[in-house]
Formats: sequence, C-alpha cells, structure tokens
Amino acid sequence: MARPRNLQAHSSLTSAQETELLAQARGDAGPEGRKALSKLLQAHQGGLRATIRSLVGHPKDLEDVLQEALVEAFTNLEVAPTALSFSPWLRGLAVQKSSEFLALQRKWRPAAQLRVQEYCAATETTADVVATFAEEGFAFDVKSHVSFCMTALGRSLPMEEQFAVVLVDVLGLSLVEAARVQRINDDSLQRYLSNGRTNLELLFGRLCGLVDPKNPCDLCRGLRSVAPENSRGIDPDTLGFDTGSAEERLHRRLKIVSEADLDAGPTHSLHDFLFELMSQAEANRETPKDQDDHLPTQPSRWEDLQTFNN
Repeated sequence: MARPRNLQAHSSLTSAQETELLAQARGDAGPEGRKALSKLLQAHQGGLRATIRSLVGHPKDLEDVLQEALVEAFTNLEVAPTALSFSPWLRGLAVQKSSEFLALQRKWRPAAQLRVQEYCAATETTADVVATFAEEGFAFDVKSHVSFCMTALGRSLPMEEQFAVVLVDVLGLSLVEAARVQRINDDSLQRYLSNGRTNLELLFGRLCGLVDPKNPCDLCRGLRSVAPENSRGIDPDTLGFDTGSAEERLHRRLKIVSEADLDAGPTHSLHDFLFELMSQAEANRETPKDQDDHLPTQPSRWEDLQTFNN
C-alpha cells in the first residue's frame, strides 16, 4: 500500500529552528530552557493531537492523553535518547500514553457505531445529536466522517494492529519509524500491519453500506440527509468505495482519512458527541463477551434523526 500524504503530523518549525530550540532546552535548566521547550511542544501540538485523536477518538480522552504526553516530555527531556530527533521521540510519547490509556479500556465492538442509535433511544439523547447540526459553522463533511468511522472501527482491532495501521497508513510513518515508535521489531510491525489491513478490509466489506447497499451501516448517508441542505457536502456515494478490490477500497479510504481533519473540521461537534456516546455505550455494555464480534444484519437508517429534525 502506497505511503499516504500526511497533512497533520509535521511541526511548524524548520529543522534548524527545532535543532536550536532543542539544544537550548537541553542545555539550560532555567527559564530560557523551559521557554525553548514550551515553543517546541507548542509547535508539535498539531501532530500530537492528530496522532492521539486517530487512536482514541473521544476528544476528552484526547486531551487527557495529550496532557500526559506533554508533561512526560516536559519533565524527561534530559533522558530522551540522543539517537532520536525531538519529533519521533515526542510522537513516541504520544503513542505510549495512548497505549497505556487504551490498555485500560474495553475494546469496542466492530458495530459500535450501529449500537449508538440504540443507545441514543435508550438514553433519550437523539435530540441532542440533532442539536449539533445547528451549531455555528457546522457542515457535514463526509471525509471527516470516513475518518471518524475508521477511528471507531480501529478501536475494535487488537491494539497492535490498530496502531500499525494508524502510524503507517494514516500518519505516514515508514515501517522503520513506526516500529521504533511502537518499540517493536520490523517483522512484528509488518505482521501487525498486514493483519490490521486484512481485518479492516473484512469488516468494512461486511458493515459499510457504501461498499454494498445490503450492508447494515448507512450512517454517513443518514447523517448527511439530516444536515441543512446547503451544508451537506459531497455525496458519500462519490467516494468510490464500491469499486475495485477490497485492498484498493481500503487504500482509497485510508488516503481520505490521512487528509481529513477529524479534530477541528466542520463536522467535529457531531463527531465529538458521537464519540462521547459510543465511549459510554461501549464501556457500560452488558452484552456477553462472546457476542462482542457479532455483526448486525438489519440496516441502521437513523430515522429518528429525521423525526427530530422536522
């Protein structure tokens, strides 16, 4: 699979500026050193947020993990491996803190997005979902929704596979860089990456209505239909997820994810709220463990959203 174009992970500093600030931060324990480190951390926050958001999803969890990574960087810069430049070291902290967080969470079900509709009905929050469409600046961006979908489904994978796919296919790291960040050898990284891609191909092939109209998940079409007519963006059916091989379809999807702005795009208020609902539903579910991987067959059309919107 071709390496994606990464729009979010890079620092706003030039290499020379980063080197100068890093030397100053490491060489001065006083106010000037702390100021230099603060500038470094600020310049890299966009890349850190993109990394963590792609792994954990929920914006509140993102903020918690981000703060842990920044504190770790602020207090441990002097023990950072000298063989690593600042950016890979900092990204490694973000991945490490994300891993520590997710290790304490229940793995999400592959159908978590479909189950959210049931959770909305049970908790009477459907109207709250619709309310996000009226927020200032809202527009339904289907590419952001594809990114939302990928993050949600990624949390149903074994964590090593999820991380391999996000680091290589979404954030654009090389195999060597991704293995180093995950602190595993290259062979293990390649195995996790291959397994993760295969599992995503299978899951999207059985769940996504854009791949096959008989599949149960039609969330992107349903949400777009509720958005104000002048804020609906492009038609999801133009993305081409129903053509080509499973590998080609996944590559097309991952390219979109690598370029979408899930964290601050025009649909983030809706996705933030859906992540909150999914986090609650998945953490508190009472279904037997042996039913976690069960994939529904009935379509989810979000008819209630239309009702509340009228």
